Amino acid sequence: MRDSRLLQSTPSAYGGGFSAANNPIGASSILLPSSGLLDTSGLPMTRTGNKMLAIAANEAMSEQCYALIAKTTLDNVAVLTACEEHLCCVAPGGAERYKAIVDQYTLSALQRMVRR
Repeated sequence: MRDSRLLQSTPSAYGGGFSAANNPIGASSILLPSSGLLDTSGLPMTRTGNKMLAIAANEAMSEQCYALIAKTTLDNVAVLTACEEHLCCVAPGGAERYKAIVDQYTLSALQRMVRR
């Protein structure tokens, strides 16, 4: 028996990841054997097929990571905006500074996402 590890799914709170039900590649599971070749449910695979499967799995995982980064950024901007609105009510004298801080964070986060 070969030493293999199943690709772990992302936490369900972030929309899930790979599973037999939603595998974007169509295989029932994706195994990463220690030999470096992928094995899908015991079906014979060529090296080219294994490489294509690995590339597709990597691209799907990268896309989920980008989505998680975008969701986290949106959550952070929402929290900062709510904090800005609260502080404008509590200490209205700092309204321009609060807005500048939130705007700067938002622009910086967007620039970081674009660079990735």
